[in-house]
Amino acid sequence: PAPPAATDSGGYSSEMTSPSECSFDSSFRTVIYRQRFSWRDWRLEDYDVGEATGYIAAGDSMRARAAALNAAGIEAVDAWTPVFQPSDWLSAFAYLSYQFSQISYLLGGLTADSAGEPVSGLWRQVESRSFDSKRLAHGPGADTTSVIGNAYAQEAMRNLGPRLQSNDNFRRNELGTQILNGEMWPEKPNHAIALADNALDHGRLRPLLDRLVGPAAAVSSMVERAIEEAARSFWSDATVAVDANVFTQTILHKALLNVSVSSTMARDFAGKKQELLVMAGGPPAAVCLLVDCEGLRAWKAARLVEYRTALSRVVPAEWQALSD
Repeated sequence: PAPPAATDSGGYSSEMTSPSECSFDSSFRTVIYRQRFSWRDWRLEDYDVGEATGYIAAGDSMRARAAALNAAGIEAVDAWTPVFQPSDWLSAFAYLSYQFSQISYLLGGLTADSAGEPVSGLWRQVESRSFDSKRLAHGPGADTTSVIGNAYAQEAMRNLGPRLQSNDNFRRNELGTQILNGEMWPEKPNHAIALADNALDHGRLRPLLDRLVGPAAAVSSMVERAIEEAARSFWSDATVAVDANVFTQTILHKALLNVSVSSTMARDFAGKKQELLVMAGGPPAAVCLLVDCEGLRAWKAARLVEYRTALSRVVPAEWQALSD
């Protein structure tokens, strides 16, 4: 049987599945070739660099294979992409193309807003590369399509969870459209933020996150009191300049970790957070000239020691279930 049919809307492809979709499982073996220039024959020639074996599956067979990988604790990863792993001048060009696109986006947000129209500068940057009646956009960078239309975005988000579970979509080290480097998390196997963790690790952390910020926490009288007390303390301090970012750090520490921080500590945390975004947001060789990468990693390590202790008190059962 043929694979499930696919529809194409100007570059955005989505599988059309139904309860009666076909299922198949086929193995393959292929020889891998690269090309090199023959100066003797004055032409490109193929040469054998190895072979690969694998399988192609769809429908119930694909889901069964994905479930078996998950149950065995085997992490499935997506294919190499030049923007994340530049290895030659062509892929380096793709990476630079992405960075240039992001710089244009940043400048649009900082300088190009129309009067009385917040974020209009950002939108114009995206709109300039849009297509399909402004529902999709090229980029950022090469080999990327942004979903910007509401209906398309809803469909993509509905499909994301099942596709992550079936190893058909993958998280990468990204925050929105910003591709991050691995400088901030050298101790993690994937050198990435938690949003980039695979489905297995995400499944281990979900109970902890649910306890901290899930539905029960949202209606908890203890959390409500913690927020109220932190708010009263913060806004009653006449020496503190009004800063929503600092106030947010105060609330998050109290509500999530039951840790009280001073306005000075909250301001330092907010400042370090901005430096971390700079550190994680560009080529490592460049960003560590702008900020003290070693100092920021040391600051992060000290905070993690504090947060481990706090979490072991706030969610003891879930915390004990995790390894270090």
